[in-house]
Amino acid sequence: MKVSPTTKVSTFKQRFREEFGVDIKCHKGNSLGHIADDDAKLFEICTKQEHERDFKLELHGNQKVGTAEEDIAASLGFKVQLLAPDGSNASNSMTLSDLRKMYDGGGEKPSKPAAAPEAAATTEKAGKSGCLIGLIFAPFI
Repeated sequence: MKVSPTTKVSTFKQRFREEFGVDIKCHKGNSLGHIADDDAKLFEICTKQEHERDFKLELHGNQKVGTAEEDIAASLGFKVQLLAPDGSNASNSMTLSDLRKMYDGGGEKPSKPAAAPEAAATTEKAGKSGCLIGLIFAPFI
């Protein structure tokens, strides 16, 4: 998936959903308290990024949501959160494959982890003009 820094946030989110089967929330820069406006362009919400190079990112289905979010933020220059089908933040400890299965209806919604560790627990609850951002994602499943 290639994304130009002049792409609107709304377009990026739509393409991300089409390409990877999950929703994503974009924040302004490194602040989780400020959600990016859908009409803003990606270069407007980036922080401290080089402008004259391509960005590549590779995600895998066995990657944890939290790790994927960190990799995306490091590459694109703004924080993101992957979302569960109900719109809540996906658990950082679940895998991308598990999250996508929730969207496909193939998996149960993960429950909250127990207070004390249990044996064999099931899935836990789970930049500026001129640059071109390239994302390369392996299939989640």
